[in-house]
Order: sequence, then structure tokens, then C-alpha cells
Amino acid sequence: MFNLVEVENLTKSYGDKEALRGLSFIIEEGNIVVLLGPNGAGKTTCLRILATTLLPTDGNVHVLGYDIVSEAAHIRKQIAVVPQEALTDPNLTAWESVYGYLLARGVTRRAAAESTEKHLRQLGLWDLRNRITATYSGGMKRRTLIAMALAANAKLIFLDEPTTGLDPIAKREVWAILHQLRGRATLILSTHLMDEVEALADQVIIISEGQVLAQGTVSELRFRAPGDEKVLLPKTIPIPELSCYGYIQEDGGRWALFPINKAATHEVMDIARTHGASFSIQTATFEDAYLMILGQFAEAKQTQKCHGVSA
Repeated sequence: MFNLVEVENLTKSYGDKEALRGLSFIIEEGNIVVLLGPNGAGKTTCLRILATTLLPTDGNVHVLGYDIVSEAAHIRKQIAVVPQEALTDPNLTAWESVYGYLLARGVTRRAAAESTEKHLRQLGLWDLRNRITATYSGGMKRRTLIAMALAANAKLIFLDEPTTGLDPIAKREVWAILHQLRGRATLILSTHLMDEVEALADQVIIISEGQVLAQGTVSELRFRAPGDEKVLLPKTIPIPELSCYGYIQEDGGRWALFPINKAATHEVMDIARTHGASFSIQTATFEDAYLMILGQFAEAKQTQKCHGVSA
């Protein structure tokens, strides 16, 4: 399978601040790839560089087989981008938005009209095509932007946090549209939403503080969780009483303890009862694995700092 994107030791600095610190990864053709990480992780910076709207400081990056610096013009003809901050023109209709965008890309009027109709119908906007987008809901506006990207028949589509600000129904509408594109185009999107990753991703690249911490499928990364189940306990129970029974991390104001074995689970339950505390046992999730990966990264940084090593 063709490697659509190849990134090797990508860095981006703004003065003394490093936004990206040696990113390396490969993206195969036809996949939905999610860049996952907390706010400020470097996801948007990475997408902008891949989309040739921002120059890297260093590193080797090829998109569609072209160098992103010296051959950017070749890349731009074959990609489409939906930035996080993108807005529809409130004075244009959905038809005018998509049709005008295609004309600006050099598509003939006839082909632009045919593609506009096709994609407005596909995204459920055809009956609303003559209404200005100022009257649209947030989900409809986002669908209009995605229709513009899809109508361009791009091989590679970048979406920066595509469902930010959408209600649960609109979010799932966008997911359904993106699912339909699997195999027809390669999608690279950024998010910090766990349910979005699990709903869409063929490949996940976890980024924090400008570094790749882990990558793989959701299933592969879920195995990074400390165990198959977790015991949720109140923080009124001191960590020293729990720490020998498994890995502990915070979970929404509680302790989440991942027992080392079944005997440890029963011991922890007895400790909770001794404290008169409530507890629950749940199946470990992809989010647990993600939080553990971030936690291990933070712990490693702190260890390096304590030993005088630059992070």
C-alpha cells in the first residue's frame, strides 16, 4: 500500500518555543488517521505543515510523494482542508459556497455544477441549497464545509477538530459522512475527543508537547491500559494503602486503580469497605490507556528534570 504521508524528524519552532519536537510517522493511503492529544499538543501545527500552509523548521516531510517545501504546489492541487476555525460565508447559500469553491480551484462550470449537486445531496443539504448559510445550524454549516472539501475530489483531506462545538446529533451526522469516505480518500483529522477516535480511527497518533508518544490502532493502543478492569475509589482512601495492589491514576476526582490480579481486586474492595467508602468495578477503556500514556510521559519528564536532564 502506498505511503501517502511520510514524516521524519519534523520540528517547528517559534523563537525559543518548540511546537513540534522531532515527529516521525507514516500514513497509508485510504485510512482515517486521527492525531490525538490535549489542547496545545501540536496537532494543528502538524496539520498545517502537512497541508503546506506552514513551513517546518526542520525535518523531511513528503505528502503524495512530493516534498512539502519544494513541491508544495503539486500537493495543493490534490488536497482539501477544513480548518478548525473555518466558517461558511453567511451571505452565501450552500450551492454558492460549494460551486464557487470548485470554480476557484479551476473546475469547469459543468463539472462544478454536477459535483456540487452530487455532494449537497450526499450530505443532506440539497433541499436547503438556496438558503444562506447564516440560517443554518452548526452541524449544517460544518456539513457545508465538508461538502466543499469532498466536491474537490481530493485524494487527501485534512480536518482540524471537525466536530468542535457541535451537539451530539450533529457530531454523529459528521461521523457518518466521514465513514462513507473510508477507502475513497485518505482523511487526517485532529481531535481530543475519545469517542471521536473510537468512532472513526483506523490509525491513531498520540501527540503531546510536540512529540509522538504512541501510535497504532485503537485496539492496539487499548492494550496499553494497565489491565482489563479498574476499581474506582474515592480519594479519601490514602494512596499508600492502595499502591501495592496495582497502577493508580486520577479519574474525574476519583482514584482509578488497575489491579495486578484478582486477589488484588478483592483486597482493594476490602480496604474500601474498611473506610466505609463506595467503589465500583469497570472495564478498562481506550481512554484509560490514553491517560496512562500521557501520565507516563509526564512522569518521565519529571524524572529527567530531577536528574538534571533536559526534557
